Amino acid sequence: MQFDKFIAFIHYFVQPDEIQLAEFLSLITIEKYHKGEYLHKAGKVCQKIWFINQGIARHFFKTKEEEGTVWFSFANDLLTEMESFTQQKPANHNIIAVNELDVLCMRYSDLQKMYAKEAVWERFGRLSNEQYLIKLINRSYGLLFKSGKENYEDFISQSPGILQNIPLHQIADFIGVSFETLSRIRAKKD
Repeated sequence: MQFDKFIAFIHYFVQPDEIQLAEFLSLITIEKYHKGEYLHKAGKVCQKIWFINQGIARHFFKTKEEEGTVWFSFANDLLTEMESFTQQKPANHNIIAVNELDVLCMRYSDLQKMYAKEAVWERFGRLSNEQYLIKLINRSYGLLFKSGKENYEDFISQSPGILQNIPLHQIADFIGVSFETLSRIRAKKD
């Protein structure tokens, strides 16, 4: 079923009763994105939050001079342009499907209604945001204090098939090393 993984994700944080869960799930739509298709573009206000059933999404910025990978989102996780979604202001980053993406989606306005209506959903929002914040802190720590090799190993352990789906130059960019350095790291592993 489309909602099984998401329900397990919810139950990791909170235990809504059947009526609360049914009402929450009734506000969710199923969406599919093809490889290279944008979920969200910089400059627009992000109105959606997604749960990834299958696939990988890439968060990135792009200027005339450069492009940089900010984040990757994997299966069994929430996905949004966090600053834009929570503050309802134009986003700085784009979100694109790295491969075929199967997601569940809720609109900002519906999520806010559920937060106001049921404390269990407000708690879910707080706890899932805390989990995201911890991931962000760990990423920052890794960029500051871990070697490129350690960051590479941490990254590839996150998702099966990651190397078949994400171009190496994007992985190098994300872990904070040059493509040449990543090539050396990979050569030493073989």
